[in-house]
Amino acid sequence: MTVKKICSLIFALAFFQYLSAQSEGAEKRWFIGGQFQQDRIIRNDQSSPQNKSENNDFRLAAYFGKELSAHWMMGFQLGMNSNLYGSSSVLVSNTDQISIYRSRSVTLQPGLFFRYTLNPEQKFQVYTEVFGNTAFYSSRYARDNQVDKRKIDSAQFNTGLRLGMNYYVSRKFRVIGSLGGLFYSKINNNNIQDQFSHSNFGANFGLSALALGLEYRF
Repeated sequence: MTVKKICSLIFALAFFQYLSAQSEGAEKRWFIGGQFQQDRIIRNDQSSPQNKSENNDFRLAAYFGKELSAHWMMGFQLGMNSNLYGSSSVLVSNTDQISIYRSRSVTLQPGLFFRYTLNPEQKFQVYTEVFGNTAFYSSRYARDNQVDKRKIDSAQFNTGLRLGMNYYVSRKFRVIGSLGGLFYSKINNNNIQDQFSHSNFGANFGLSALALGLEYRF
């Protein structure tokens, strides 16, 4: 069974669970929310101080959805990822010739998610979330002050399963945190000068995967 079929099966199971949940008597509300995530990595070459790099990644997601039952929620999300990267390196050993590279990219990611809360009767809750989205990507970069902006014609599909927690501050507000999870991505780039296709599957946990946010129920 391929990864796409597995993802389709997961979404189908979530949808059937939604249909069966309609008979439950739990309070069902709409909600809106947002999460942010920031990651900064600096690398220095101890043997050559001129060789260094810095990567800044900022992610922001806004979404709305509906509580389908005490356990299940479904929503639509629009994510934005901004990445700034810079590096410098010595061209020839024992010389002062340094090459400087800078890049900036922006990615928009519309998608859907299904969230399952493990302990809905508690104020402090744990959940798992199945998500799927597509990505639209553009970038601008420069090497040694020579700026080059390319139109990126690529199609990217992302899906996965993530783990999170939320805490009800009041009946209408809850603080939420995503802790990372499993992911799969498929990228097809159709640029004439730079055609490629690849997929990636892995896990991402830890501080670099931590995203915090707030949700409002109405």
